[in-house]
Amino acid sequence: MFEFKGVFSKLLFILLSLIVINPTYGQDNIKAKDVDKFVRSLMPEVWEKRTVDGYKIGDPETEITGIAVTWMATYEVIEKVIENKCNLIVTHEPTFFNHRDEIEDFKNDPTYIKKRKLLEEHNIVVYRIHDSWDLYPEYGIQDSFAKQLGLSKIATQFSQNRPERTGLNSIFEIEPTTLNDFARIVKQKMGHPSLRVVGDLNNKIKKIGLGFGGWGSSFSIFQDCMRSGADVYVAGEMTEWSILRYAEAAGKCVIVVGHTRSETAGMQNCANFLSMHFPNIKIIFLDAGDPYIYF
Repeated sequence: MFEFKGVFSKLLFILLSLIVINPTYGQDNIKAKDVDKFVRSLMPEVWEKRTVDGYKIGDPETEITGIAVTWMATYEVIEKVIENKCNLIVTHEPTFFNHRDEIEDFKNDPTYIKKRKLLEEHNIVVYRIHDSWDLYPEYGIQDSFAKQLGLSKIATQFSQNRPERTGLNSIFEIEPTTLNDFARIVKQKMGHPSLRVVGDLNNKIKKIGLGFGGWGSSFSIFQDCMRSGADVYVAGEMTEWSILRYAEAAGKCVIVVGHTRSETAGMQNCANFLSMHFPNIKIIFLDAGDPYIYF
């Protein structure tokens, strides 16, 4: 995984991306396959192993009229894509209700059929950018989540070399505060109607570990963060009967913000990132929204 330090390095990275990595920059008549080629160039190591990234439906030769970036291509998002006259959806999460978009169990399911029919009737290409975007520097899911929470000072980093995740995870440092006050800060910065918190609300918080999306349910990542000195673990989603009960028993602090909310900022930045590289194509961000109704 690349590391970029300082303003000059970041500017140089963007310049090289525009000039070298992306041969379609500034051109018209962009096809879906051009977006695929660009995504593959960002983190080529992802494509050396089995990945969920890539086309989920549609023809790679499709000429793009507009790109809609979203966290998930829900039925409602697809309808908005059609309203906005876009024909390429770049999504982070699955379209067909399981991690690898395997449709064998859904091929006779009316909900699946309805959704696929809508996509096919409007010649929409769905392209997934998940493994390539989780740990992408600065604009990706992890770094965007940290920025959204106002976390910038890195106390320490540790490597993760597992089949499901490879790269650096950071422990961030803030001015000491209580779990209660930090949870309120998180809620405000995320514009979230409700958070779930485990731990003594009076505990002092200084070092923050992050477990965005579904990675929050990884016991090993949670333990790595705690071993690296985190006072609180801010997660997308966590398993109540295992890791949360362990945290409760161990006296550890956890804030659960929801899978969707922890990754939405990263997909907003994905739209911004693609706009820099495909300036002649209309690119919009569509919020997939939270699946819950809060009472």
